[in-house]
Amino acid sequence: MSGATPTNVGGAPDAWAIDPEISTSIPGLSFNTATGAITGTPTGIHSAAMFTVWANNSASDISTTISITVQDEAADISYAGSPFTFTKNSLVSGATPTNVGGAPDAWAIDPEISTSIPGLSFNTATGAITGTPTGIHSAAMFTVWANNSASDISTTISITVQDEAADISYAGSPFTFTKNGLVSGATATNVGGAPDAWAIDPEISTSIPGLSFNTATGAITGTPTGIHSAAMFTVWANNSADDISTTISITVQDEDADISYAGSPFTFTKNSLVSGATPTNVGGATRCMGY
Repeated sequence: MSGATPTNVGGAPDAWAIDPEISTSIPGLSFNTATGAITGTPTGIHSAAMFTVWANNSASDISTTISITVQDEAADISYAGSPFTFTKNSLVSGATPTNVGGAPDAWAIDPEISTSIPGLSFNTATGAITGTPTGIHSAAMFTVWANNSASDISTTISITVQDEAADISYAGSPFTFTKNGLVSGATATNVGGAPDAWAIDPEISTSIPGLSFNTATGAITGTPTGIHSAAMFTVWANNSADDISTTISITVQDEDADISYAGSPFTFTKNSLVSGATPTNVGGATRCMGY
């Protein structure tokens, strides 16, 4: 405290006194009986208290009445998580302020958070930010106020809402492709957030020559040039929210046989040995011949 000193336009007092005792009524304060000054640092909050101050000399004992109220100190607030990055369609938790000062009587935010980021709300009793954001938002700045009788104190926070994680699957897996047959329809279904990038492990073009993986769409395309037993691949769909994966299986079977007999129509001779009536196959290997 400073400045709580009396003004005297009369005779000089020989002594000063106060009633009731100020250090008892308001701990931390003291009264100077030589000057009438009130000094110190109040340690608690107090509603208005009345005191009578006496200035005494040989002429008379003169008094005046004063009132002292001790309000709370100003708030001292911060948000440890700022700048915040929330995720679309995910519940927000932990976005609460820390206050090492006086208790706020009310909280406020500017601009209105529910308008700027639909799905979020601001608690005017606690300063907490809660809800589930429904869209994607680049960094937005907000001023949060913690107000009490001592002062209106503010801090600035930043909120970004990133896309939700992808949620991918391949409806056709396990896939069975055919050697020398064009692959189509091996595309991913995603019911989550948009991936920033796709990846596959192991590298499909090395494992199954002729196939390729599109890192922009997750599609598998191409024409396999060989036969392959079932091979497992992990496909990743990555964005700022998370790296999500699914596992697919690919088998490449042989192509159909493609046979012909160059000598047909044949004309054989009774009692003569037949030779050269053999098929030509330019397709997949046959397991048996007949009908």
